Amino acid sequence: MKLGYDLYELSCGHSQEVRKQHYKTGKYRCKTCKQQKHTLEAEAVGLTLVEDLGSYKRYKLPCNHLKDILPEQVRTGSYACDLCNQSKQEILARGLNLEIISKVASKLQIRFLSCGHTQTVKSSSLSQQKKPVCKACIYQSHMNYAEREGLLIVEQTNLTTTREFVYQLPCGCQKKLKAGNVKRGVWACDVHSNWWTKGSGIYVLKLIFDSESIVKIGVACNVTSRVSSYGLVDG
Repeated sequence: MKLGYDLYELSCGHSQEVRKQHYKTGKYRCKTCKQQKHTLEAEAVGLTLVEDLGSYKRYKLPCNHLKDILPEQVRTGSYACDLCNQSKQEILARGLNLEIISKVASKLQIRFLSCGHTQTVKSSSLSQQKKPVCKACIYQSHMNYAEREGLLIVEQTNLTTTREFVYQLPCGCQKKLKAGNVKRGVWACDVHSNWWTKGSGIYVLKLIFDSESIVKIGVACNVTSRVSSYGLVDG
């Protein structure tokens, strides 16, 4: 028997070693009753209590895997088998042409099998409805569009998106541009315009409104973009 403890028969009928002062003040709980309660709560949801680890208990799940869970989580059903979830995620990843390299908490390190690039994503983002997109490939496409325009990406202005960059222009100036505008060839230096690399072209448009038509003549560096900016119906 532990020093300072005495063996008492509790009101529930179980015997337990309790400190004398705690027994007198009633500051104790029957460990056997508590264990039985956790066992019954586990059985009610299809679990088996295997081992008492203190605050956490080790349970055998319906899938026969073991998991350390708090009793409160058993009561609320806020638990899941990590091994089964991992297996489901791996199957889902293969269907999305991805490979799961590792998992830390709610983050997954994945590899895009189509390009070989790796990326960290949230576990919840791995679904048929929302397939992860390779940011490295998107960035490479933006670099290609910039090179086509004679520009150089200097800085990404928002680390959470790839929609806006700081570019170095052919004239040596730097400017923040939307990647979509660079893709369409719609950009200009605030100081020098963009005549350094692009000559302007003359365009002639025939605009038809019901039975009337108008001929518009203008000058633009990118005629296609100028026409699309009018918001007219094709044809």
